Amino acid sequence: MRDCRAVLDAQVWVSGAISQGGPAHAIFLAARSGLFRIVTSPHIQEEVREVLRRPSVSRYVRPGFDPMDWIEFIEIACADVAEEAEGPPVVRTDPDDDPYLWTAYLGAATHLVTWDAEVLAVKHFRGAQIVDPRRFLSGIREN
Repeated sequence: MRDCRAVLDAQVWVSGAISQGGPAHAIFLAARSGLFRIVTSPHIQEEVREVLRRPSVSRYVRPGFDPMDWIEFIEIACADVAEEAEGPPVVRTDPDDDPYLWTAYLGAATHLVTWDAEVLAVKHFRGAQIVDPRRFLSGIREN
């Protein structure tokens, strides 16, 4: 995927921090290898940090792994931070999903990567294809 830029939802970030064997972790390895750029925003960064601080989530982080340092490394090494983006509602059932869509638009992302069925149902948003992590990995590995 030439010039690929992807917004990753919080679930993908958290899964990438917790599991070294899943598709989310593979996505971060691909970004670090230069296969694509991650597009994020202050809103997304704060949501990911907040979720990783929850005791119900942090207990799954492997010993010796500092997720906050990891997030900072990813942001410096292979991410572009877009300004906060707002717009009319897109996902009417969960307005918390809208900042991801608007970040994809403002950050000129080619993809939004999520497991969220309601967001996946949108399929495309202002130039960004919405895909699950496995489909995204398949696409970047083909190119």
